[in-house]
Amino acid sequence: DAIYWIDAQANIVYANATASAMIGYSRDEFRTMTVHDLNPDFPPDKWPEFWAETRTRKTLTLDTFHRAKDGRLIPVEIQVSFLAYGEHEFHCAFVRDITERKRAEEDLRRNLEYLELAQTGAEAGLWDWNIGSNKVTWSKQYYRLYGLSPATVPSYENWLASVYEEDRQRADLAVREAKKGCSDINLDYRIVHPERGLRWLLSIGRTICNDDGGAVRMTGFTFDITERKLAEKELQRTLGQVRNLSRRLEVVREEERTRIARELHDELGVRMACLKMDLSRMQTMRGDASPAKLEERILSMTEQVDTTIAAVQDLVAELRPGVLDDLGLVAAIEWQCLDFERRSGIRCVCDSKEEEIRLDSAKATAAFRICQEALTNVLRHAAAKEIRVRLELVDRQLLLDIQDDGQGISPEKVCDVRSFGLLGMCERAEAVGGVLRIVGLPGMGTTVTLRLPCD
Repeated sequence: DAIYWIDAQANIVYANATASAMIGYSRDEFRTMTVHDLNPDFPPDKWPEFWAETRTRKTLTLDTFHRAKDGRLIPVEIQVSFLAYGEHEFHCAFVRDITERKRAEEDLRRNLEYLELAQTGAEAGLWDWNIGSNKVTWSKQYYRLYGLSPATVPSYENWLASVYEEDRQRADLAVREAKKGCSDINLDYRIVHPERGLRWLLSIGRTICNDDGGAVRMTGFTFDITERKLAEKELQRTLGQVRNLSRRLEVVREEERTRIARELHDELGVRMACLKMDLSRMQTMRGDASPAKLEERILSMTEQVDTTIAAVQDLVAELRPGVLDDLGLVAAIEWQCLDFERRSGIRCVCDSKEEEIRLDSAKATAAFRICQEALTNVLRHAAAKEIRVRLELVDRQLLLDIQDDGQGISPEKVCDVRSFGLLGMCERAEAVGGVLRIVGLPGMGTTVTLRLPCD
């Protein structure tokens, strides 16, 4: 250490060789200097106060700077003691160069800033629990994750109290088991953030043990995983909808097969049986029947054939209207509206600003079936008197709007996972890159809007 003796007037009366080596002045030069020449923190007007303070406290330690002969400011630690020899009083100052220590402190400060920045960017809070001393340390990001005040004294009890009540016992048990078994911890739980509400957090930590296997420390990180949990919940909800829809589709397919079989039996089967009986009668009366009687029988059979052909055409049109393939979507929906009005008695007006809208087969079929399902829902549930269907192109998108004046669908019904018809319409739209919106107001009717890209 550099050693100085300084009198009451701040004169340097002695400096050792280390002092010369540290700041570059010779020992003779020191004897012509005052402490003000070395230390910018001690101007002449402050020295009397400092002198008086050290006489009272006997010893004082402080970090400050020395100005070297070449002008450099060297960080130093000074320990000052008051000495008295008879009538003479001195300050004895032991001065140590702490450049390396200051550099290490600056590196540590910078590294802590980087760590804090990394924790903030990763939304990770660092925590450390010294089990022996029961001292807990939290990083700034940890406080932010929990919405705790920086004035909160870190403790295991404070952490446990911040855990959501329904998860508290499970969280406490997990920590105790990790501590007892000297094992790592991987725990997800909920907290109630004072500003952001219910949040999901994940704490990952390591238990450090002594040679006897006893836990002495736990340290780790805590992450906010709320978005991941919400995504998982939404995925589970969607998978549930898909499963329900799949089961419903199987039921609908079976019902459709049953209906088609019934139609074939009731319409075609019966009519073909009648034709067969008529042919048998004609065969038995070949020689006895007059030409007029035969012609009457043939006309009757022709009428039955025409009726059967019409029934087949109706059945085929329900399964896949030929107009959709032959004339396009606009004509198919116009035909659909006319057919719906004829069968239901509900006025159904189709308004299209386009004579033709070009879509690929999958998109055209999806739009047609969505319109069909919407009209069927109106017939079943809406108690409507009029429906307006609008078709147009807007910004290279097909806009299909089906609006009725019925009782209106409730928001709860729109979101109900058991509304398989609505769910099926949404699935159809999403499958071809479209967006379906269903809005209803009680007593004000329901509007179904499909937007479908035409490219």
